[in-house]
Amino acid sequence: ECSHIQQNVTKELEDTLFSVYQSSNAQLSTPLGKSNWGKKRAEKILNELDLKNFKTTLEIGCANGYILEYLKTKGFTDLVGVEPSLESSHDVNGINYIKGFASSSLDLNKKFDLILSISVFEHIKEIKDTIKFACNHMEGDGELFFVVPNCHGRFKNGNPDVFNHEHLHYYTKNSIN
Repeated sequence: ECSHIQQNVTKELEDTLFSVYQSSNAQLSTPLGKSNWGKKRAEKILNELDLKNFKTTLEIGCANGYILEYLKTKGFTDLVGVEPSLESSHDVNGINYIKGFASSSLDLNKKFDLILSISVFEHIKEIKDTIKFACNHMEGDGELFFVVPNCHGRFKNGNPDVFNHEHLHYYTKNSIN
């Protein structure tokens, strides 16, 4: 009724995706934050927010941390990224990177003004559990900002490439609302 489409996640698909996200090849050949495209994309997305309202950020699916690095240049003081494809948990330049999946079983023992996730929710099997993780780590007046692809046009046109991006969920404006 709401237009949300979710793949049937078989054990084989789940194991394959887990293996991909844990492999050393999980990041793109040119990490997003190292190319002009990645930097421009981050700026465009983050310009949708009034960043002066926030100082602390948790990023779900931070990749190599290019968005967190950008936020640090904007005066953010407490930056944490959760990413399953990191080699290990570590701190770099005041940014805390945690190797893992954002699930309700992961407790960071802190809360954040802003929780963001860019092009990640469509890859997550247990999306309700990830939302619970976000709620558990959000300040009372904090905000959750996420970006997912709108698949409406691809569905309308019958474009099969929409199913080629390791996505488990396919959102439209109706289904995200």
